[in-house]
Amino acid sequence: MKKLSFFLASVLFAANIFADDHYTTALELVNAAVKEGSSGNASNLVRYASRALEKTQVDAVTAPSDIKLLLNNAALELQKAIDHGNLGHPGEATKYAKAAALHIKIVSTK
Repeated sequence: MKKLSFFLASVLFAANIFADDHYTTALELVNAAVKEGSSGNASNLVRYASRALEKTQVDAVTAPSDIKLLLNNAALELQKAIDHGNLGHPGEATKYAKAAALHIKIVSTK
């Protein structure tokens, strides 16, 4: 029983570290999208935001409910950023990317 408990605790600890890395990576990608959008480069914003959206959606699947809500909100904002970026509206896309960054930043501090 002790071995099983130790194993489960180790797995949970490793999963927590792995999740933090994902949040950090997603936040870095969103920040890169914001930087590109602020420079008026809609196509690069879409590229970074799409990668951040993928990471965010993967993380939301296994996240606890409070974090899942924040990640789902970030995913919605990222999708809006991608949509506006594809339309060639970097200013509007940047606004949504910044909102997504805020959600992910909150998750990374929990």
